[in-house]
Amino acid sequence: MAGRHIFKVREAMKAGIGLVPENRKEEGVFLDKPIRWNIAIAALEQLRRGLIIDRKGEAGMGRTYQERLRIKTPSLDQLVKNLTGGHQQKVVIAKTLAAKADIIIFDEPTRGIDGRAIKRSSSD
Repeated sequence: MAGRHIFKVREAMKAGIGLVPENRKEEGVFLDKPIRWNIAIAALEQLRRGLIIDRKGEAGMGRTYQERLRIKTPSLDQLVKNLTGGHQQKVVIAKTLAAKADIIIFDEPTRGIDGRAIKRSSSD
């Protein structure tokens, strides 16, 4: 059986494949958008009610992943650009998890993240 070639992000998402890209600031998040929006953007099919986005569902999804991944922020309405690199990376991961990917490919997941911050975070 020949392998299937995937060339577009939408095709990969439909196939259940998620990507945490090497360059999170350019390819992984929308820096000028809120955390909750970034998490929900890949899961719009789950949040859409006809042409309307379920804002309560979006907020609930954001809270769920904020708690699971310990994204430190005073509000899910905070812009992603105001987070540290490690917490920006957590938003990228949350977005990929929210999309319900079966397979997640991590391309250099610790690039640009302070290793000391990871050590401190894991000992919380």
